[in-house]
Amino acid sequence: MTQGDAGGTLPFLPFEHVVTRGPEDVGSEQRWRVRLADGRNAVVGQLAPELARDESLRRRYVGDLRRQETLQAVSVIGNFATGPQAPGAAEDPRAEPPWRARLELSGVVVEDWLAHHAPAPLDVVCALTAAIADALHAVHARGGVLREVSPRTMIWVSDGRVFFVDAGLARVDILSSHTASSLLLQGSAYGSPEQLRSTVLDQRSDIYGLGVILWRALTGTFPFGDGPAFLRESAKLPSLTTLRQDVPAELDALARSCLADDPAQRPESAAAIAQYMRGQGSSFALVEARTVCQHCGASLKVGQRLCLACGRVATKFGHLVDGNERYAIDLMGVKEDAASLSRLHEVLASVIDGPLPALEFIIGDPNMYSEEERLRRIRLPQRLFDDLAKETAEEIAAMLRETGVDVRVLQRNAGLAEAGLATALIVGGVFAGFGLASVATWWLGWLVALPLLGYSGVLLGRSMHASTQNNAPPMFRLRVAPAALPASDPLVARLAALLQGDTPSDVRAQVGELALLVQRLVDHRATLLGQTAEVDMLTAPIEPLVGLIEQLTRRIVEITVDLKGLQEGAMVRALAVSEARGDPQRVRDDIHAGLDRLRTLEDERAAAFHRLLECASLLRRAVKLGLGVHDARQLHEHHVQLALAALEA
Repeated sequence: MTQGDAGGTLPFLPFEHVVTRGPEDVGSEQRWRVRLADGRNAVVGQLAPELARDESLRRRYVGDLRRQETLQAVSVIGNFATGPQAPGAAEDPRAEPPWRARLELSGVVVEDWLAHHAPAPLDVVCALTAAIADALHAVHARGGVLREVSPRTMIWVSDGRVFFVDAGLARVDILSSHTASSLLLQGSAYGSPEQLRSTVLDQRSDIYGLGVILWRALTGTFPFGDGPAFLRESAKLPSLTTLRQDVPAELDALARSCLADDPAQRPESAAAIAQYMRGQGSSFALVEARTVCQHCGASLKVGQRLCLACGRVATKFGHLVDGNERYAIDLMGVKEDAASLSRLHEVLASVIDGPLPALEFIIGDPNMYSEEERLRRIRLPQRLFDDLAKETAEEIAAMLRETGVDVRVLQRNAGLAEAGLATALIVGGVFAGFGLASVATWWLGWLVALPLLGYSGVLLGRSMHASTQNNAPPMFRLRVAPAALPASDPLVARLAALLQGDTPSDVRAQVGELALLVQRLVDHRATLLGQTAEVDMLTAPIEPLVGLIEQLTRRIVEITVDLKGLQEGAMVRALAVSEARGDPQRVRDDIHAGLDRLRTLEDERAAAFHRLLECASLLRRAVKLGLGVHDARQLHEHHVQLALAALEA
């Protein structure tokens, strides 16, 4: 037998073994199955020789092997031996290619199981998904990110657990400096689409791969085809409930959220997915009501006072509380085209309180509509808003006019003033007519009086219309402005301060949601009647978590700033140029040091972001407990009011 063939041995391995199968090309490695001296089976992987001659890729591979050793997650089967062991040989492109050896686990490869059993029964799919989610959470808890959650690297053992093998090598396969097309050739349907946009990933990238496995286990097909995720078509996913009648709507929503293109739309924790699959967690509130910031138009959650985009209070417009000069906005006419009505809908929905009703108008001749339509549709002119300050009325009116509708701003007491002026002109016109007729010819007197009487009639008509409109109730009320700024509470203020400056968008989204949760708890505390020790303790558990969130956010910001100066593509190109010019080795060593630092910072950021997610989870629990505290007297009065309202209905 030749060395490396079945029945032979591998010359670079320092322990007794016999090759049972191989070699085969898997990703960036050549792999063999071997039997050890004690009878156990093992897998040996060695960086492909043509790739091992690339110093930067070789260093990346060796670095990943060392990171595997530090991961030590219970769900990861590590290597029991690596080489070469001579000092500096692992990174030296002139030495033999680096290698690793791990034990072969007895169980079912999840890829093989999917190929033979998907679509599988719902209970089996839930059990498998929960086991994968458990294994994934163990990796995340150690600060790791797999980058490619592939069923080829998962072993489902007889006791129901799932283990990862060959974990942590995805970066070598998909970000090779060797070939610019490696993303296309070796990209995976399980790798998240953001991997093409950035090398800085967090745990939610792995959630995407879990979603692909879940979809495939339920349907037997890939959600976006079996090509790389970043090449996926933008076609909308079909509903799982239409593909399988036994799939509940919540599971359909969960699978869709895992596969979202935006990581912020995915579940934050693999542990939460595992709980749901076992029926232990609450339902996923994946479709949230949204509103917009009235300053910048950014999307917000309902109840969120502080806009994460512009940092200002999200509610800009409000009804006038004090003041005699009150203004209203009347809708006089609308266009019939769908685009104009859609823009009108968007503007009104951004400023009104509560949901927007259907906007169906009587446009043109009312006789063109049936009696039922005339009763259901809105007649024009129509009072939209009332009791506004002049500046508010004019600004909202300008927004409405941009949609193509005709609106009018009028002063509430303008009708009374116009009626008084009209009456004065009528009386004055009559006396002027008779007075001039007595001293001159009769026609001259009435020539002066008639224009006055005509103008007074116009004013009187306008005043009557205004009087009628003043008595008409407005269709909408403006969204209620907060009684106090969200930053008025110290804890909320500390979280809000983290939203400024260079805070990355993924961190801003997390911190913004936490600020909203703390705001709700502070608001709830303010509604309690009694100032008891229990009330004072509502926010006590929150403060240390807020402090830890501040530390983690600042650290992530520091790492993000450092990463901006470390562009992997630029450094890889600089290496190629340096080698072509024959620069001294120290030049390439400096570039390699930058690449090593890039990987270290990426790992640190992933670990810090995971801790931030864990803090967010703890804070949510603390807020939930705090919101469960109620004042007994206040709660009793609330129930009495509900009972009275039910009796009056």
